[in-house]
Amino acid sequence: MTEKPVFTGKEQAQILTALVQLANQCPGLPCEVYLDTLSEKAPAMCLGTMTGGSKAFNVVGGYTAELPFTINLKIAERFTLKRINAVAVLGKLGAFFEQRKQQNALPDLGDRDVCLDIRMETNPYLFDTEESGGKAHYQAQCVLVYKHKSDYE
Repeated sequence: MTEKPVFTGKEQAQILTALVQLANQCPGLPCEVYLDTLSEKAPAMCLGTMTGGSKAFNVVGGYTAELPFTINLKIAERFTLKRINAVAVLGKLGAFFEQRKQQNALPDLGDRDVCLDIRMETNPYLFDTEESGGKAHYQAQCVLVYKHKSDYE
């Protein structure tokens, strides 16, 4: 028996595209943020999809959803202080999301979807290294909470 995913690919792409647009508004990032594509050349950043998440349906046909995603950063530095800075870059993006939430300036998700919250669920951490090339890949896990309005709302 195969399990049906909580979110369709189209749904994830639509919502994460809006998040990528928001992320690229964050000042001071070392490069542009892409969707699910972490370039071989460093520095590189992307928002990535994750499995899981949830939808809580209401009686009139809408739902509230939690969509998990990742923020990824690849750098090409062997020195510890430069690698620590990578953690600060991801933290800056998490703080930017928090600031936008406080300003009530969350992204427009389209198709009757209203963003309620964006938050970083984990502190940024070292995800992978390519010591031969001096590259390091850092990641933070985040969640987007949104409401999908029913036809009656």
